[in-house]
Amino acid sequence: KNFQLNDNQATGGFVGPTVANFNLLAPNYGSPTVAVTPYLVNYNVFQQTGIYAQDQIKLTPELTLVLSGRGDFTSNEVNNLLASTTTRQNANAGSQRYGLIYNFDFGLAPYVSYASFFNPQVGTNFFSQPFKPTTGDQYEVGVKYQPPGTEAFLTLAAFDLTLANSLTIDPNNTLNQLQLGETRSRGFEAQFVANLTRDLNVTASFTSFNIEITRGDVGVVGKAPTATPETLATLFADYTIPTGPWAGFGFGGGARYVGRSFADVNNTLTVPERVLFDAVVHYNSGNWRFAVNAQNLADKRYVSVCQSANACFYGEARRVIASLSYKW
Repeated sequence: KNFQLNDNQATGGFVGPTVANFNLLAPNYGSPTVAVTPYLVNYNVFQQTGIYAQDQIKLTPELTLVLSGRGDFTSNEVNNLLASTTTRQNANAGSQRYGLIYNFDFGLAPYVSYASFFNPQVGTNFFSQPFKPTTGDQYEVGVKYQPPGTEAFLTLAAFDLTLANSLTIDPNNTLNQLQLGETRSRGFEAQFVANLTRDLNVTASFTSFNIEITRGDVGVVGKAPTATPETLATLFADYTIPTGPWAGFGFGGGARYVGRSFADVNNTLTVPERVLFDAVVHYNSGNWRFAVNAQNLADKRYVSVCQSANACFYGEARRVIASLSYKW
């Protein structure tokens, strides 16, 4: 059983007026008086209680069945402080999961699974109306493979995912979010993890899927929703020097690929694909580990996503994080 409580205030507003006669070549920022006109001042209280059970059954020494079920009970209260109104929404749902996997002696394990899910959406739209929970189900079939005596692991899977009430930006009001009637995603994913030597490890992943709106008034049926890349891929390698005066010192690097996505409901505008590079330098001594991680190493400037033709966002610039950790 689990319990979740979310209590927060959401505020939004329009800023104005616009500063007139601003010279970009010789800017004079000054301190103009700016008025803020609030359009949203909400106080949200969200509560969720979940009860679940799971059983894993060995039907034979090689064949395993997994069964699980869950019940969720949620309440979402929104107090609009501008309009002095209160909206309450209660949503309850049951979800389930079934999985069957067969383990061969030579490391191969095909599997099949089905799962339904329920995910409440916290918050409200532009008009202070609470969102409906997101629901859906997924069918998946795949195979896992680990050659005996090796530290290499490969997973291949195909999936069919149906999702109802997912959020999207209102094309007529970028300050508002709408809920799609239903979307369907079919695709393929692969993951490979291996220690090529005791000191060199490699991870790689690839996902490609076709997603489209299958039902509803928001967006265009048969088109892809905005802000959803078609392809994702990663590759990363890390090496640690095992002996000598530099023992414990290591470094790694890799790349992340994000395919194109659409920027409008008619799929006429696209956000270009991109490749980003990451790196890490680390040193291990006993139970201590010091590391410096860098993401978007080349400090590439790019648009990460567009929720509509008038609502686009730049991706994160170069980020460098140093960390010191101790494990016992």
